[in-house]
Amino acid sequence: MDEEFLVNSDLRVTGWNARTIPFLGTKYDYRQKWLEITEVFSACQDLHEIYDRFLEWLSQTFDASRITIWKRFNADGRFYQIRSTNSDDQPLPIAGTHSLVQGILANKGPFRIDEDDNQDDGLRELRQNTQAYICVPLITTQDGLLGFCTLSKEFDDRTYDDDDCDLLRVIAHHVTMLMLQFQLVEEWSARAKWEAVHKFSGFYLHDLKNLASSLSLVVQNAERYGDDPDFQSSVLRTVRHTSQRIIDLMAKLADDCKDFDTGRERNIQALDFNMLIHETVEALNGEGCQIIFHSGEAIPSLQLQREPIKQVLLNVILNAQQAMNGKGAIHITTTYDGHHVAVEIVDTGPGIPIARMESLFQPFKSSKENGLGVGLFQCKHMVEENHGQIHLESQEGHGTTVFISFPVETSISKGNK
Repeated sequence: MDEEFLVNSDLRVTGWNARTIPFLGTKYDYRQKWLEITEVFSACQDLHEIYDRFLEWLSQTFDASRITIWKRFNADGRFYQIRSTNSDDQPLPIAGTHSLVQGILANKGPFRIDEDDNQDDGLRELRQNTQAYICVPLITTQDGLLGFCTLSKEFDDRTYDDDDCDLLRVIAHHVTMLMLQFQLVEEWSARAKWEAVHKFSGFYLHDLKNLASSLSLVVQNAERYGDDPDFQSSVLRTVRHTSQRIIDLMAKLADDCKDFDTGRERNIQALDFNMLIHETVEALNGEGCQIIFHSGEAIPSLQLQREPIKQVLLNVILNAQQAMNGKGAIHITTTYDGHHVAVEIVDTGPGIPIARMESLFQPFKSSKENGLGVGLFQCKHMVEENHGQIHLESQEGHGTTVFISFPVETSISKGNK
């Protein structure tokens, strides 16, 4: 890697592009540190290893009693603590409006979190939980704030000087680039998996069709031979074999999936969004949880793909019912703010664990024992294909809320005028 080096007027070496010139009195040999950083991360195979090595490097380089690493989860846009030293408690996630996040966006680089009596409750609570003294953003111009890390004061109560901040800036930039690289790999892998679903689907559908035909034949023959004990024994064997064959096919499909093109014919039409939700709810009410629909007033029609959006609503509601084990009520509310039509689906289930939140919209990662893990990924794709947005908020023990919104004026609607 080519390097450009800058030395400022007071003979301090600053920034990542600084040459190591020992007689100028810098604390670190930056060449040596860069070799060290490169070696630390060279063998990492995934994002989790990146976070582990990052925490380990920070712990070995700085004598801080407490270090935390936070990451923005795409599911809800909030920041979650994913790694920490000397901590048993998991602090609550923080939103993008949190004063610390606003401070990060204002500073862009490492900065000290001053102990100020005028701090708001959110920042004061965060400092209390993490002992944060200095904050280091994981940020890019194009992708925004991916996360950040915090360090407490060092054991000797020494403050972090300019050399420390320069080194932290270097490592943060390197880790951010690695995060982006691995995220791109994961996105490519997801697209690759969907392509194989498309390629293999014909073979699996053929097998499933034959299995369904055999079950249909059993039902037809049952009308004539249902009282025959030998026939009954044969039916049990056939049903047992067929059901196991279906389960095996689904397991094999999950293993063989590689990549898939989700393109479909774009059947766009003007939809009464309230009516679409009402139809979906009407088909489900009477089974499982009670579904209560609060329809907003003056909701304009939307140019959408009817069946995909109905499938999204159905998937989200069924997920909520499963989470609540058929007990309680699900509240669905529509609103219009003059620009967007939104629907909010609220359940009072057990909530989603933080470990699951991180990969919530990624394909083939299911929390269900026999699940394919494609439902929420499909929902996200179908909503975004209609120029909408979907995200959720959840906390263990306090249920889940799913938000879906569509702009009233979209390129789809303009193209159909």
